[in-house]
Amino acid sequence: MKKTLAILLTLMLAAGAFASCGGKDKKEETKTPESNVTENIGSDEEKNEEAAVDTSAYTTLGIIDSIYAQKAPAFMTMSIPVDLADADAVKMYLGLEDASKIAEAAVTESMMGAQAYSLVVARVAQGQDVKAVAEEMNSGIDPRKWVCVGADDIKYTTAGDLVCFCMISTDFKEDFTADDAINAFNKIMTGEAQYVETSVSVLPEEGVEEMPEVDPEEAPEEEVKDDAAQSEQKPAEKPAEKPAEKPADTQKPAEKPAEKPAEPEKPADVPAAEPEEVPAVQPEVTPEVPEEAPAEQPEEAPVEQPEEAPVETPEAPEAVALSPEEIVNKMYEIKMPEFMLGFIPVDLSDKDACSSYLGLGDASKIESAIVSEPMIGAQAYSLVVAKVAPGQDANAVANEMKAGIDPRKWVCVEADDIQVSVSGDYVCFCMISTDFADQYTAKDAMNAFKSVVK
Repeated sequence: MKKTLAILLTLMLAAGAFASCGGKDKKEETKTPESNVTENIGSDEEKNEEAAVDTSAYTTLGIIDSIYAQKAPAFMTMSIPVDLADADAVKMYLGLEDASKIAEAAVTESMMGAQAYSLVVARVAQGQDVKAVAEEMNSGIDPRKWVCVGADDIKYTTAGDLVCFCMISTDFKEDFTADDAINAFNKIMTGEAQYVETSVSVLPEEGVEEMPEVDPEEAPEEEVKDDAAQSEQKPAEKPAEKPAEKPADTQKPAEKPAEKPAEPEKPADVPAAEPEEVPAVQPEVTPEVPEEAPAEQPEEAPVEQPEEAPVETPEAPEAVALSPEEIVNKMYEIKMPEFMLGFIPVDLSDKDACSSYLGLGDASKIESAIVSEPMIGAQAYSLVVAKVAPGQDANAVANEMKAGIDPRKWVCVEADDIQVSVSGDYVCFCMISTDFADQYTAKDAMNAFKSVVK
């Protein structure tokens, strides 16, 4: 009997153990699907299908600016519109074979090719499937297009007719990530963040500020010339009237001498001869007086002012009116490289920027500067135009820049054609790889610079 009870108790304990183990297995299986569902709901691709605000008036460049207003990478970036007529640019930045599906697009990347980062905002053409275009961009954009570096943090999302794509190296995860860009984009689309556009107006505003300084100087010169021209005409009219009036007066006294000799017996012929001689002498004397007066006035006004004006105006406006940005623009109007370029003012408060672009330890010797480089870091080219601060030796600054700028700053490529030129208080520095010698050289840049600031 005791053995039977012991066996029953053993069987009951074993059954209880099996039941408890089975219950634990069921609970673990139910946790896994729950966590997966949460991750899928939170993915960026599934959110924000429609923008909560009207973005029809937003430009793609403006959206990038608004993203940076919330958070931006620590390194220097450059934002430009994508040229949809350029098949290479469309492929490189958008990953598409052509731009038929895109209405507008903008891209922002690092100014240094050794920093793998690209943020693209594109507006899809009417009638196109936004999600399909976003997926095509995601599969077509090359995360290793910088050759020597690659982006491994890649995210994209859509809102209305807009696509936002971001890729960046995880080396910069402490400062900026693809999630930071996507989250900032979503806040703009939902109205949580304000839309602020600055890229389009940065350079034009600087150009407009300096131009009015020249216009008021030129306007008075033109007015002076007009006044001088009028002054020349006015005295020309007065002397013409004065001699005409005075001979009339001289004819009256001519009658009096005719009466005096007429009193003697019959010298009628004599008085006739005398009046002829008198008016002949008087007209000769009277024109001399008016001729001297107008000759002095017109000669002093136009000689002093117009002569000084042509000497000052051709040289001063070129040196004063042109900013470094305007000089680069005019240089590129003469000749420019064939690859895609961007240019931004150098932040003189950033020591790293001064060292990288100007080769200087600080900006104490520079008043303003601009740099133009390719959007692709595998192309070794840099053009810098700097205005030297007052009191500084431009030639000394130029030599310091040439010695300090690193021609291998792109890491995987190098510039071996380097030249620098000085004109007044402007310094122009250019370095480029001789691989591009058939289309552009440093000498081309120097010739264009001298032509602009001559």
